[in-house]
Amino acid sequence: MSHLLLLSANEKIALFDEIVRLLLEKNTVPSSEPKRRLEKPPVRKPSSGKYEHVSSISPKDETCFHLLKTWRNKVAVDIGIPAYMIFDNKTLMSMAHYRPQNEEDLLKIKGMGREKLGKYSETILNIIKRSEPSTKRFLGSNQLEYVSDHE
Repeated sequence: MSHLLLLSANEKIALFDEIVRLLLEKNTVPSSEPKRRLEKPPVRKPSSGKYEHVSSISPKDETCFHLLKTWRNKVAVDIGIPAYMIFDNKTLMSMAHYRPQNEEDLLKIKGMGREKLGKYSETILNIIKRSEPSTKRFLGSNQLEYVSDHE
């Protein structure tokens, strides 16, 4: 059992204040040892082959982005975590912009790893496919064919 549990609230505050005071004193006392410079951790370079994030989306990508965002928000609510923990908006914008067509392409999106790929790739690819802009082409009287702009 911790001895801190036996202290009153005022005693805990006094103890905390004393610890802070001692730590501050320790850091301000001149030392005979020369100060060492802390080395910065190496900068992690982005993995090669990843697409750059896009900072905004074009009008033609808005539908795809909003569908992906709506799906992400629903998943987040269902599993009880913040939406950004599934994918942040920049990742969704990149998906809408680059429109990956398979799992290999999805892995090129920053923010997409193997674990998320296994969980969400099928749904994401279906959303992207459904949101493809299409154009109408007349085949004859009263016949229309919808053709994807990306074919």
